[in-house]
Amino acid sequence: MLSGINMKSPEVTVVGSKEMDFREAIDALDITVIITTYNRSELLAEALDSLEQMYIPDDLSYEIIVIDNNSEDNTKEIAGKFVDRGKRNFRYVFEGNQGLSYARNRGIQEAKGKIVAFTDDDQLVDPMWISSLWKTFQEYDTDCVGGKILYSIPESAPRWLKKFLSDEPRGVGQLDMGPKAFIVETKYDIPKGGNMAFKKSVIQSHGCFDVHLGRKGKALLGGEETKLLRDMLGSGCSVVYQPKAVVHHLLESQKLSKSYWRNIFFGAGRTFVLMSGPHGHLVDLRHLLGSVRRLIPCLLRWACFTAVLQFGRAFKNELIIRMELGIIYQSLRT
Repeated sequence: MLSGINMKSPEVTVVGSKEMDFREAIDALDITVIITTYNRSELLAEALDSLEQMYIPDDLSYEIIVIDNNSEDNTKEIAGKFVDRGKRNFRYVFEGNQGLSYARNRGIQEAKGKIVAFTDDDQLVDPMWISSLWKTFQEYDTDCVGGKILYSIPESAPRWLKKFLSDEPRGVGQLDMGPKAFIVETKYDIPKGGNMAFKKSVIQSHGCFDVHLGRKGKALLGGEETKLLRDMLGSGCSVVYQPKAVVHHLLESQKLSKSYWRNIFFGAGRTFVLMSGPHGHLVDLRHLLGSVRRLIPCLLRWACFTAVLQFGRAFKNELIIRMELGIIYQSLRT
């Protein structure tokens, strides 16, 4: 049984097309694109429009599944418009279990493709995205392909944010590991969740995404794809980075504030503890003491940079402080 998946033949909601059991022809297609979404219908419309405009080779069979993860806005109506237009093979599925891992696992369960590719509702795919992913699987005979994620930074973005993102090409929400494709050999080069694709049989054999990790509603947790990919590398699976498979990550208004990034790094600290395996008093005490030990010099550096008006460097240290506080918080909770 797949991790985190209800196997009791869940209801499939299909908008704008004749209802049918889509599990009749399992793995009948080459590739399934899975886009998960939660209460971001305006961004979703832009993301689906970019998917609709992709170049798709004539000999590539595909589908695009929108997984609505319990949205309360007009997500269903937005997805339905793209299904009804019929320009691409869109499907809509509702997943009531809250959490990104639940939504992605539902997408895998519903997929008819031999390959499952993931993108997010706040990203625009490059026109050659799906073609680049598919060609990479053919060329390398690999188990997983990850691509480049670039922030689409608006002119209105504050200067501190532009500098912060330009200094962190492998930072939160973006990934640029150079212009050449390569086989990933270490956990430090693994792809990120917004742009990754797997052989369906391989991701299922590894239990799919851990439902204890990843975002749930407004909780800014993560780590579900990191854990999966590290497990895959550890078991000898092949992973390839392909920079020609590009997605552009949109920066909506909330991401232009420092409070958003503080919350992201606090969540990263919590995720670190959750990913560390079975918990017990000694393990959690180790995390707690280690974080307190690292926190003191971080606070001193933050104070020094603030005193000499180096606010950019001070903010980077503040984010590290937030992450350590997240570790402390989660260690005390477990």
